[in-house]
Amino acid sequence: MRRKFTRRYFFKINFQAGLFTFAGRNLHSGAVKNIDYKCLAKDLNSQNKICSVRKELYVPSPATGEGISVSMYYTGRGIRREEIRAVVRTSDLQEKPKRRISSDNGQNWSDWEVIDEKSKIQGDCTMVGGADQGGSGLFDPVSGRLIKPVFQRIIKGNPEVAMSEIWKGNRLFCDHGFYQLSTDNGL
Repeated sequence: MRRKFTRRYFFKINFQAGLFTFAGRNLHSGAVKNIDYKCLAKDLNSQNKICSVRKELYVPSPATGEGISVSMYYTGRGIRREEIRAVVRTSDLQEKPKRRISSDNGQNWSDWEVIDEKSKIQGDCTMVGGADQGGSGLFDPVSGRLIKPVFQRIIKGNPEVAMSEIWKGNRLFCDHGFYQLSTDNGL
């Protein structure tokens, strides 16, 4: 029997996946070996697993107090994938972003290319996110377009200072929501 994909079912599955992600990140590495991960099944009550899960370090931290933000997603309706990595030292701010692309679902990758962030700075304002955010959104069969929600933050002054000032009640940034329409398969 094919299950109808409803909003409630979607949230239930994503909630369960989020719990597994949270648990996996917060468990001691020695305890992870003893966990029997339950994967998404064709039917939630079925034991026919369609995947396996393993824990591994994908990208190490470059230095103490720094992390790596990794985003990987499909662009368009095929198997073209893009990965973006950036250094994170302050909440919500990425530095030194770089991108690579695979046209064969991750079997082969292009060389890393640096993403120029200088164009996102105008005077004392910095834009984070915006039109060049990754991914390509959902396909609308009626219009034949991909529709992607886009988040943009405009920060006044030094972004590191602005992100720390919010905790003191001083908001030095504005957030905006947009959407993009694509007729060229997300390119």
